[in-house]
Amino acid sequence: MPENKDSKTEKESPHRRMEARKKGNIFQSKDLISGVMILATFLFLRILSGYMLGRFVSVIHDFISLGGGVSEFTDIVASRIIFDLVFNMLLLALPILCIAMVLGFVLSVSRQQLKLP
Repeated sequence: MPENKDSKTEKESPHRRMEARKKGNIFQSKDLISGVMILATFLFLRILSGYMLGRFVSVIHDFISLGGGVSEFTDIVASRIIFDLVFNMLLLALPILCIAMVLGFVLSVSRQQLKLP
């Protein structure tokens, strides 16, 4: 009796493959699309990391230096600081979000054009 079910020495029989296919245990193009999308997103993240790091340092520097230039802290000043911070963080995330969206669209359209399951 084998120790582990994963350590099989013989190939699957055609009957077992058919049973697995009926149960839905097959590789689908959705899996491929998800994998390609994740890999491409991380690749672009690696490419854009220099820009994003510089932008992040700039945001933090501006945020810290802004505190010294404010003589009176009012609601208007607080809302302006929060708006600037959120806007700059959005500018940081926007390239990755756009890349993921475009990749998802392109891969989905290519899947439909190739009529993959």
